[in-house]
Amino acid sequence: MTAPTSSAAPVPPPSRQAASEFSSGVHVYEPHRAGLPNLKIYFRELWARRHFAITLAHTDMRAAHTATFFGQMWLIINPLLLALVYLLLVDVISGRQQGIWYFSHLLSGLFIFYFVSGGMIQGSNIVVQEGGLIMNQAFPRLLLPLTSVYIAVRRFLPTLSILIVMHFLSDTPTTLDLVWLIPIFAEIVLFTAGLASFFAAVQVYFRDMSQFLPYFTRIWLYVSPVIFTVGQIKGKPKLEQLEWLNPLMPLLGNWTQVFAGEPVCRVGKPPSCKTLDHIATVGVNYHYLAAGFAWAVVVFTIGALYYISREREFAVRL
Repeated sequence: MTAPTSSAAPVPPPSRQAASEFSSGVHVYEPHRAGLPNLKIYFRELWARRHFAITLAHTDMRAAHTATFFGQMWLIINPLLLALVYLLLVDVISGRQQGIWYFSHLLSGLFIFYFVSGGMIQGSNIVVQEGGLIMNQAFPRLLLPLTSVYIAVRRFLPTLSILIVMHFLSDTPTTLDLVWLIPIFAEIVLFTAGLASFFAAVQVYFRDMSQFLPYFTRIWLYVSPVIFTVGQIKGKPKLEQLEWLNPLMPLLGNWTQVFAGEPVCRVGKPPSCKTLDHIATVGVNYHYLAAGFAWAVVVFTIGALYYISREREFAVRL
């Protein structure tokens, strides 16, 4: 008796899924221009996995003890002590005697600068740190540097309580101009996300980048409006060129001016008053706002696209 034979239908080739390369099923990688996938699909998948990024961020924060009381206190104490050192060197020893207003300006600039540098440095290391996750899970890799920026935002939030206290102690007028801090901070977040994405990709190819960035950020601090004020460079053409060379000039300049205002002198000329009369509120600088937005969009676009174009090589490089 002859066994029945079944004619198996030929197996069709894997279909090219247009839905997502991260969904279940077979995905065929095809050459595409500049190494970029379909960005509309990519960012749709990125948004769909936002809860995964938040969970990963909370896990990293618990591992670093950032979510604890003392962990959050250290986020405040570290820049607070640094601001006291700069106050001693720049204000007290130099004899300017601007007192608590200058200390408020220092803190507002340092907290934001720590946010930018912290998000950038942590973002540069996150791909290497999460190598096991990259090789075992399929997800849009841009989630990783964005996770580091989310962590930086969470670390920045406890410092707001200190900034609010300093705002009132320095007798800076409280006006509706302070609302401008929200879009200015949004520009800074977008700018930081671009830096984190770019250096995260570079770190995969050049592992010594993590050793270089702390020195780079220290120099960047000294040429940004943190220790000095925007008013101090007005009328000085060489220093005013920092506006075009340093992207933190319009971003931090707007932030510190809106938050801390400017001194009005009884004796001397601002901002280096010998005798301080009162603090005047300063509205948003629209030129700085536009320049900061342009820097944020350009840096994020370059950083994100470079990262996305290289992310398929990460598993091999790691």
